[in-house]
Amino acid sequence: MIDTCALYGGSTYVSSWLEPSLLIILTAFLIVAILYILSGFFSSSLRSKIREMVKSEIVQLVISVVIIAILLGSAVTACNISSSISQSLVKSSLNPIQYSEYYIGSKI
Repeated sequence: MIDTCALYGGSTYVSSWLEPSLLIILTAFLIVAILYILSGFFSSSLRSKIREMVKSEIVQLVISVVIIAILLGSAVTACNISSSISQSLVKSSLNPIQYSEYYIGSKI
């Protein structure tokens, strides 16, 4: 998977957030699918309530995927911008954390 800011070298402050987020969303999709399948065994009024709840959860899960995609895009963009700036200033490609460590280290 993609480790956003570790694309340009690791740091002790970088942790992977993408894999757990996607695992939780996939698990939620699995639970929703099982509930939808089990709803067929209940009475028609309870079945319709469960299916409406499932539809609502699917919409929320899709929104969660969109939010993760936006976060991933902004993190990759921030890393690319930081890499470009550090390339011109330091002549080395650094991620935001590495550049801030360099900046603080050079000012002390």
